[in-house]
Amino acid sequence: MVRASDVQGMEEILVGLLQPSSETIRLAEGALKPLLKKASVVGVLVAVLGEARNGPAVRQIAAVVLRKKIVKLWPKLKKATQAEVKAKLLERLAHEPERAVRKSVAALASALAKVLVPGGKWPELLQLISTCAADASPARRELAYILLLQLSETVASHLSDRLGDLAALFRSALSDADRSVAVAALRACCSFVATLSTDDEALLFRDLVPPMTAVARLAAQSKDDAVLGSFLDCFTELAQTPVQVINPHLVDVTQLLLDVMRAPEEALDRSTRDGAAQCVGALAEWKPKLVGKANLVPAIVETCLGIMARADSSKPAGNVFASTTLQRLRAEEQALHKALSGASGAQDAEDEDDDDFEGPTAQEMAQTTLDQVALHVPLKWSLEPTLALASRCLQPAEHQATRRAGAAAIGVVAEGFQDAFRETHLADVLRLLETAARDSDAATRECLCFAYGQLAEHCQPEIVGFAPAVLPVVFEFLKDDRAAVVGTACYVLEMFCESMDEDQIMPLFEPLMERLLFLLNHQLLGIREMAAAAVGSAAVAAQEKFAPYLGRAGDALSAMICRTDEAAFELRGRCLEALGHVALAVGPELFASYRDTALASATANLDVDSTELHEYAYGFFANMSKVMRQDFAPLVPQLIPHLLDVVRRRDGATFDFADDDDDDDDDDFGGRGGAKGRMAFLDDDD
Repeated sequence: MVRASDVQGMEEILVGLLQPSSETIRLAEGALKPLLKKASVVGVLVAVLGEARNGPAVRQIAAVVLRKKIVKLWPKLKKATQAEVKAKLLERLAHEPERAVRKSVAALASALAKVLVPGGKWPELLQLISTCAADASPARRELAYILLLQLSETVASHLSDRLGDLAALFRSALSDADRSVAVAALRACCSFVATLSTDDEALLFRDLVPPMTAVARLAAQSKDDAVLGSFLDCFTELAQTPVQVINPHLVDVTQLLLDVMRAPEEALDRSTRDGAAQCVGALAEWKPKLVGKANLVPAIVETCLGIMARADSSKPAGNVFASTTLQRLRAEEQALHKALSGASGAQDAEDEDDDDFEGPTAQEMAQTTLDQVALHVPLKWSLEPTLALASRCLQPAEHQATRRAGAAAIGVVAEGFQDAFRETHLADVLRLLETAARDSDAATRECLCFAYGQLAEHCQPEIVGFAPAVLPVVFEFLKDDRAAVVGTACYVLEMFCESMDEDQIMPLFEPLMERLLFLLNHQLLGIREMAAAAVGSAAVAAQEKFAPYLGRAGDALSAMICRTDEAAFELRGRCLEALGHVALAVGPELFASYRDTALASATANLDVDSTELHEYAYGFFANMSKVMRQDFAPLVPQLIPHLLDVVRRRDGATFDFADDDDDDDDDDFGGRGGAKGRMAFLDDDD
């Protein structure tokens, strides 16, 4: 028997938890904590739930408090009390007028079901679900699927013998005229589908995919990101499993995903559009033959190209494939731009960017999706349509935005299509890029340079044979105003030089070196860094014929390895690396005037707290040992202690994995955003 005074006292405590005063909350927590250790508190909280005079916020917080403790306290209750609690919870589910409270009571019932359903000790709960699902009231029908959603998260594996009945319920509810019922059914169905593990189970739910897709499409039209998110999470997981639920309906599902991907910014959140892109990428990776046989590649590629054509022209090639060096270069260029704008009083348009969103941009998600297609879908289905669409975009008659999308696409697919490019398509692709470069704006040039960079990296050594046609185009990129274009051009030159021999590089060596030596004095450190790397590769290719440029290159590189400011550490290391390559090229006698300065810098690097500088020093010492031979011996005693210490040292790392709070809507009592955090003390068993 629950005493009225106990119920009234509990109501007062719960009201205290909802107050804005920190002191009032603290006192309420202190009063509640000892009560939660007694089994009798279960009956008291259930009684509070049933009191209509209590406001929705009080009833809801009572459900949340009880949900957190009922499993632990349940074995301490007498059988009669247990039966009474189960009956009252079902009664409250059936008659609670407030939707938010119903959801919290459903979560409470689900927590208890985790203990009872596996043993068949609460059949009445499943009967209630069936009754509610057939009720005339939309609110009661919705409750059935809210309960099923909650149960799927706790006891889905114990309902396998009822999957046929559940599939029939879902089939009816997904076509319900009331949107709230259809949406609740979709969420519950998605959660159950994610638990399917056998083909027999999959067959029961496979026919539900079309109505699920229809509800998700309505959610997209209604700009309901939360519902779409559930659908996308479910189908991304399904795409990665062998269970054949999605297979017969791949075309319809993919069409919805592409529609979501290309939705405008104001229609759907970027995270939702990215979720659709991830799902398409998962289909390409895990079901590549199905995607290919269904002829979905043209639609996927066309969607990606359309998104890329709408990209911000200030970052046309995106950041997905940018190297760390290029990312630093962008940041350095932006900082310089802001400094200059501030000095002149100009307004920096980039200050208006949404810095709060940490996910990929629309362009980056399109690039990633296209990359997945090229990497995983067999070439017989992916190569021809992708190249055809990209080539069409690159035609001179097309708008610059379309042309830069085509150029970026070539760069994106270069890795996945590298074998086909190297064997048969490289000449045609390079001819397209060269034509596009003749009449291009700054943003298109950046995408073209990005494409050349990817081809230079992934199409070795065949691309070296096209150096006479490619490098003059890249030389023009070195004159660009955009740091990303110049930096990427240096990277392209570095890639070419690494694979060229003396005979191949010499016809182009003079214009190459003149441009690189000029860039060693660029105002941006990142440009100098990438130019230095290219100079080092050029020296290795030219060997002793690098000698005429030793003075200018050696002087510039030696000056930069002496910089001590932390911002120039990477530049300092790159220049030291380049000097090591120069030494290998020209030999010990010609390099002698730079040797001592370079050795001193490398030795100093070992005393700096920078792993990167240490690694550059190791590489330089390795090269100098080859150049100096026996003359390197006096340096060995100085280096050995440091190297032995590095070998002995083990870097330690600690990780603090904090427990995440449940992100349940039902914990937001009465709309008070801060109430959720107030419940942390409930998890303290002391």
